Amino acid sequence: FLAVGNRAFDSYTFTATRAICVSPVLTGANAINLFEVAYSPSFDPTNIATNYAGDAGLSGSGQSCGISTVVGTSYTFLVSDVSGTSVGSNYSLQLPSCAFTVGAINQVPIALAHDVTVSAATIGGTANANINNGSSDPDGDAIVVTQTPPGPYPVGATTVLLTVVDTKGATAQASATVTVLNPLTPAASLSANSLTFAVQGVGTASAAKSITVTNPGTAALTFSAAPTITGTNASDFAVASGTTCTNGSSVAASGGTCILNVTFTPGAVGARGTATLTLTDNASPSTQTITMTGTGDDFAVAGPGSSVTVTAGQTASFTVTVTPGSGGFPGAVSFSVSGLPTGAAATFTPTSVTPNGSAATTTLAVTTTSRTAELPVRRLFRPRGPMQPWGLLAMAVALVLAVLSLVKLGRRPLGQLVPAGTLIVLLLTAGYLSGCGGNSGPKTNPNGTPAGTSTLTITSSSGSLTHTTTVTLVVQ
Repeated sequence: FLAVGNRAFDSYTFTATRAICVSPVLTGANAINLFEVAYSPSFDPTNIATNYAGDAGLSGSGQSCGISTVVGTSYTFLVSDVSGTSVGSNYSLQLPSCAFTVGAINQVPIALAHDVTVSAATIGGTANANINNGSSDPDGDAIVVTQTPPGPYPVGATTVLLTVVDTKGATAQASATVTVLNPLTPAASLSANSLTFAVQGVGTASAAKSITVTNPGTAALTFSAAPTITGTNASDFAVASGTTCTNGSSVAASGGTCILNVTFTPGAVGARGTATLTLTDNASPSTQTITMTGTGDDFAVAGPGSSVTVTAGQTASFTVTVTPGSGGFPGAVSFSVSGLPTGAAATFTPTSVTPNGSAATTTLAVTTTSRTAELPVRRLFRPRGPMQPWGLLAMAVALVLAVLSLVKLGRRPLGQLVPAGTLIVLLLTAGYLSGCGGNSGPKTNPNGTPAGTSTLTITSSSGSLTHTTTVTLVVQ
């Protein structure tokens, strides 16, 4: 059909070879919405009154009109749309061959069409298709084959009318469906195009953040390289374990997924945002990028500015303060101490703190050991050690006197021996007591904390990040 204002039409032109009355007949399932009209010698679409020769006066199946031909004159029969919805309708227009042939009757060509399925070059694009399935002309005449609409055709199904016309104007039509599919191509859809990490301690690794890569395409998505990280702060970010979007891996079509895990370890305090992660694959475009940002922060540790003095055997306490940086410090900070004097032990309460956005404290308790120890009282007349020299001398003198007394016992009266015996007893007692218990009082403890000044080094740690401060302990 060709457009005529708000209507569409087919036109058929021939040159009369006889002077007769020509009565063409228009039939077809949708002929009620078509109209037949004749012009001579030709039809002017811009002025439908020009060269008007006749019409059937109505539309309807089996309509006909009659015009008288003149030999050698051209005539055009027009089949036009009436309802505005008949484009592509099949119909049959029968013309008496005697009006323009001499001899054999021209046979109508054969129109053959078949359904065609093709793929568009791009997703959501268009494609051309040929529905002709071997149309021909029984007389061997050349034929002209056209399709309405002519294409290219959009993604989806389109009904196409095939029209076959031979050199004598005989026409045949057939219809078929052209189906256009999106191409079999992979695609990469990321759950996020950026990653923002929370404030992280300098030199400490964050928990991993994940991005899911989905393939909504119609072919497998394959990665041709490992994920790469570039940018000024590239070293602060790392692809972490659990990542499945790796070099050579594939993601199934129509919804397959893989995972990308990334950690953040700031190398300095402040914003660390100049880093880009790139995936390379067979999708279009062939690279996908993810921007990554994070902030590094630190903490400071301090003890009391003045020394703490205790007597050996007492406990000294120091308050240790951990102060986060301006962005807060979310990591746990633990403590240790070195430089303790002999006999001293230390504990921190609590053992770790998490400062977050404000200062946090712990108490260092240093317990010293006394340098003296009270020994138990020895029980009387129970030797506990070697006899003292003066005791040995007293017992020796007592033994000599006893021997002399026995020698003279028979020469002197008993009353004279009493003072000597008493003296002997006293000397023996004194000698025994010199080696017996009975002594008490403090003695030196070799494990006691010595007097003096000690500088204690307190180390605070969070991951690989450490800071130290010193405090002074004076033991009397």
